[in-house]
Amino acid sequence: PVSSASPNLLPVAAVPCPEMRLNRLEINGFKSFPDRADLAFDLGVTAIVGPNGCGKSNVVDAITWVLGEQSAKSLRGERMEDVIFAGSDARKPTHTAEVKLKMSGVISRVGLEDQHVRKTVAQELEE
Repeated sequence: PVSSASPNLLPVAAVPCPEMRLNRLEINGFKSFPDRADLAFDLGVTAIVGPNGCGKSNVVDAITWVLGEQSAKSLRGERMEDVIFAGSDARKPTHTAEVKLKMSGVISRVGLEDQHVRKTVAQELEE
């Protein structure tokens, strides 16, 4: 019920709605992921485990970045170009980074069915 103290509020229907959840994350050229990595988040708890330096924190950075973070420091870098795989002794730089996020249950929040979020950035090298 809406109180008389808040006449501008509309009552919310008590209809059960699905939970918004992350289904899939695709990372390509982002930080320590020079090749495409496709991560599925099944029902229940998903844990990302591995030794130090294997890229666990970069998965979190990828999600943060695709959702709109624009601060290089928040993404543990000095410049935004640092999100692009910079190369290694064995690999050339990728020059682009792309992260795709697939979520479900978004209909209850913003009026859409399954939602895909995608962000791509390209860097041109000066020669």
